[in-house]
Amino acid sequence: NYDTLSTKTCQYSVKLLKKQDQCRAAYTCSHLFWKPQVESHMNDGRVLECLQRSLKLADHCMLAHQFPLFVEILNKYLYHFDQENEKVTSVFLTKLLDLVNTNISADADAPSEESAATRVFYENTIAYIRAKRQKERRYADITI
Repeated sequence: NYDTLSTKTCQYSVKLLKKQDQCRAAYTCSHLFWKPQVESHMNDGRVLECLQRSLKLADHCMLAHQFPLFVEILNKYLYHFDQENEKVTSVFLTKLLDLVNTNISADADAPSEESAATRVFYENTIAYIRAKRQKERRYADITI
């Protein structure tokens, strides 16, 4: 049964050793519950659960790992927003952007190659949102 398998996968994802791996597994599990090709595999509530769990896990990671995780999670939220998941709203995206902007300053204290790559990734994400705001009305509600 697909539902049992996907639920068990999510449960096992929190048993990984590193918090950052748990976080990445949690947001990746959101794809198990959102398959637009298969109508029966579109559970918007479970998707939001996975994404929110990944945010909680990222919040418990060491400061050095938080900024990259938050940017990755932002991109997963954007993916589900693009896929028109009704539970992933512009309000969530705006709050997450605020959280990432807050963590950017904390990340500036310890610059590294990974940090620089994450900043480029974040800037590209912002550019993507701006481009989408010009084309699609529902992106206009996202405050950058």
